[in-house]
Amino acid sequence: MSEQHPRPIIWAHRPFHFPEDVSEMPSQMLHLKTFPSHLALTLREISKDKLTTRQDGKWSIQEHLGHLIDLEDLPTLRVKEILQGKDTLTPADMSNKNTWDKNYNEKNLYGLCESFIERRNKLVKLLAGFSDSQLLKWTYHERLHRNMSILDLTYFQCQHDHYHHEMIMHLASS
Repeated sequence: MSEQHPRPIIWAHRPFHFPEDVSEMPSQMLHLKTFPSHLALTLREISKDKLTTRQDGKWSIQEHLGHLIDLEDLPTLRVKEILQGKDTLTPADMSNKNTWDKNYNEKNLYGLCESFIERRNKLVKLLAGFSDSQLLKWTYHERLHRNMSILDLTYFQCQHDHYHHEMIMHLASS
């Protein structure tokens, strides 16, 4: 990690290229299933000081992991909202107050990684049972100003993982 990893585009400003059809679902499911373990292996190689150091008042690496844990329930809730035919999806708390308040830098890294793996496995199990027609059901996402299907939410979750992985790699190389 000696080379500086670039800082990613701010999450709220990222462009998204949502999938056209369900043929992309298997690769998204593979990502969702394997990402937490891959991240845990990456984090094991980073010193405790680097894991818990905030730079410029922003989250530490370990707080990025905590944030991923905090948001694991949101896609499950949104999937249920789509299946129930709700008008709009529950918005994310863009202030991320929960992550700031939980003091993740004081928590055990291995416990956090296990929690992320367990919570993600619940999401993977939920998503694995859907038919193609269910994957294409949708509800309106207010922040993005578009309808989002379960397939889109799966892609969105993968992109969220990628963003935080990029941030972690940037911080680790700083």
